[in-house]
Amino acid sequence: MDLLAIAAVLGGLWFVIRLVRGPREGSGFLIEDIEPAVLRRRLTEISATDPPDPEAVADSVPNTAIDRYDSFLPADLRWQNYALAKLDTVQTWEVLRRIA
Repeated sequence: MDLLAIAAVLGGLWFVIRLVRGPREGSGFLIEDIEPAVLRRRLTEISATDPPDPEAVADSVPNTAIDRYDSFLPADLRWQNYALAKLDTVQTWEVLRRIA
């Protein structure tokens, strides 16, 4: 979900994403503040591009600390650690292409 939000922002989209958990249906997303047709069109445009470099995406994340001592790492290592742990850009773009 983090990467979907980041991809949307990098693609110029601003909306609210909330994770919704249902008792029987499992998890889903509730997306607010955007028309469905606009969302679909922009996600289609974003998914038609190549996935971004995970480290470049991590550079745009305000808090890349994951582990207790990450704040002591130099910024480039913290971004790399965050990118490897949290950002699977290739898989996210495959999902975007399926839902767009």
